[in-house]
Amino acid sequence: MKRVKKGVAAVTCAACIASTVFVGNFIEQRFISNADNMEIKVGDLTVSVPEKMLAANVNSFLNIRYQPSSSSTIIGKLKPGDTVTCLSSKGEWTKVDVNGQIGYVYSKYILTGNNLKKYIKNNLNKFSVEAVQTEESFSKVYKTKKSARADAATYNMDGKVKKTATLYATKSSAKTIKNEYETVEKAVVDVPALRLRKKASTKSPIKAVLKKGTYLTILSKEKKEWIKVKYNGTVGYMSKDYIKMAQVKQNKSNIVKTVKKDTKLNVAQVEKNWIEVSCDGEKNYMKREYCKVSAQSEDKKVTGLLENNVACQIKNVQDDVALVTLKDGSQGYMKCENLKAQISIDGVKINEAAVSAEQKKLENNQENTNIQIKNDGKVSKKRTEIVNCALQYVGNPYVWGGNSLTKGTDCSGFVNLIYKKYGYNLARCSWLQAQNGKEISFSELQPGDLLFYYDKDLGRIGHVAIYMGDNKIVHAKSSKSGITTSAWNYRTPYKAVNVID
Repeated sequence: MKRVKKGVAAVTCAACIASTVFVGNFIEQRFISNADNMEIKVGDLTVSVPEKMLAANVNSFLNIRYQPSSSSTIIGKLKPGDTVTCLSSKGEWTKVDVNGQIGYVYSKYILTGNNLKKYIKNNLNKFSVEAVQTEESFSKVYKTKKSARADAATYNMDGKVKKTATLYATKSSAKTIKNEYETVEKAVVDVPALRLRKKASTKSPIKAVLKKGTYLTILSKEKKEWIKVKYNGTVGYMSKDYIKMAQVKQNKSNIVKTVKKDTKLNVAQVEKNWIEVSCDGEKNYMKREYCKVSAQSEDKKVTGLLENNVACQIKNVQDDVALVTLKDGSQGYMKCENLKAQISIDGVKINEAAVSAEQKKLENNQENTNIQIKNDGKVSKKRTEIVNCALQYVGNPYVWGGNSLTKGTDCSGFVNLIYKKYGYNLARCSWLQAQNGKEISFSELQPGDLLFYYDKDLGRIGHVAIYMGDNKIVHAKSSKSGITTSAWNYRTPYKAVNVID
């Protein structure tokens, strides 16, 4: 495989990425590097880069695998410039977090630290850049760059200027205005997508996937790495690493007034969740989600208003002006000096079905690993030891032609290596192993005997397994299943052989 130089050069062969050969011995070189600082300057805009972020440095795609092995199941793909959270790096594999799911990517094809900063600066259009305006009130979003550069003034919300914003009640025929609220602490999802799990474990079933900015009621913070929350009546756990705490205002008083849809109201101040309105000469409050705020129609140069603490997306930067997309989908230009920007970690899609299948496989393998046959006096101690030795390797990979019980082997290699531990020198191929020892009837099978299976395509024996008793076998089944246990007749047995006695 061709090594890429550090920096912004992309990989030239995506096929190499998709079919990486598993390297058993991790090399000590580290691919994760720390930057001098995590801020880049694009024109007059300062953009922060999350310290744990990495980006895919490829032309086509980079596989995310369930385990650090090229034979492991692919649970997602990173396109050029896609970003995920980096957890750690060891040898040729980097451990990543993808919306709460752990995965692994090949370290040669990622960018971190100073290399990532340089790449982002040269390819800003490939990344999702989120920004909030830094003023205490509204900032105008202009239709043209010229207008933005000529007038960077903001809307003051204290009534001292003539041009004020206008608020309209929306969404239903009647909404309520309250006269008082209180502040409570809430948990807020701080990544593009985060799993709400039934229990405090990454292996626990997923109850919901919540998007960035979702507010949750905190039930308990007692666990070290998890927080117990409630969302729309559903109780579950979320990792503390991917949430932030926020002081949220909620109503605690009676209704002052009910307004109909499209009612025009004067705005006193706007926050992320509440709008302060002037009603009958008094300051009252209305839910932000029920309102629409717009500039006065006579200002032809303005396409919209960006509220304080409400995020927008930056599409590109032209010196001192940035093109932004607002929450309603409209676009316009703003002065960079009014914006605080950060690269967003992408909400990369995960193949949930593949993850569930792998989790189930691991659980089954764990159960099988814990299985040990007991010596009841009817079976020799050596037979018991051989079977229990074989069961220790359940869950390890199948590799055709491989000769490692931990890094991978095939069916006959598995049998050969297990029996070698006990002084038996068996043939390496299954059809030759069938000639070792003494053929017995299926009714004579004991733990430690070998079972062989015929392959019609080959026209001979093509598979071998170790009988473990109770009508079960342990074997290196396939590249998909790895070393596992099965019913002895999952395929029709062809021959049984006793090599021990």
